[in-house]
Amino acid sequence: MRHPPMFFVALALAALACPARGRAEPPSIRQQDAIEDYLSPNFVLPQTSVWRFADVKPYIGGQVLVCGKVNFQSAMQRYLGFHRFYAALDHDRVVLAQIESPVDDPSGRLSEKLDLLCGKA
Repeated sequence: MRHPPMFFVALALAALACPARGRAEPPSIRQQDAIEDYLSPNFVLPQTSVWRFADVKPYIGGQVLVCGKVNFQSAMQRYLGFHRFYAALDHDRVVLAQIESPVDDPSGRLSEKLDLLCGKA
């Protein structure tokens, strides 16, 4: 049976995003700060954001992956509920990060990516 090329890409990403065997560790304060600094400029009131971080996972090319959720306020100063995010870090420096947003992602592709990298919501 032939599988499409994207099947193998998804399979490889899933394998790389699986938690390492052994003891899982939460992200360091330095990693958490880097993620917050990278994503916070997108928020109206970044200092009021509530962050939840999952354990660090190994990722492509020696990088690490951190998943989590963040609740931030709108311009009306109302919390919008927790939104999932992921961040790829290389030596405590964020190289890529995204926050789930149904409004900005009507196709659901980012949601599928988050499911693959971080697990189902």
